[in-house]
Amino acid sequence: MNEDKIEVDLLVQRIKDGGFSGEYLKDAYISTYRNVPFLHSLGDLIKLDVEGVRLFYQILNMRKIKGWSDENYYQVEQTILNILRDSRTKTA
Repeated sequence: MNEDKIEVDLLVQRIKDGGFSGEYLKDAYISTYRNVPFLHSLGDLIKLDVEGVRLFYQILNMRKIKGWSDENYYQVEQTILNILRDSRTKTA
């Protein structure tokens, strides 16, 4: 696994796709970025496919990405939050 990158496009697509893995990865990203509690069981990691586990690992190591600043992490977070807003708007 490559520790010096995060597959942002893939992460965003997985979150857009929703379901368990989208929710799990979204919450993992927000928890890692904002340092807030991760309210899922780590045991549930086995419910992710190989790609999801790889993304989770990248999220856990995202602060080690060479050349990334807080602005990079913030932009990904904003993309994720926009997905959430859009999905809530569609269901309202």
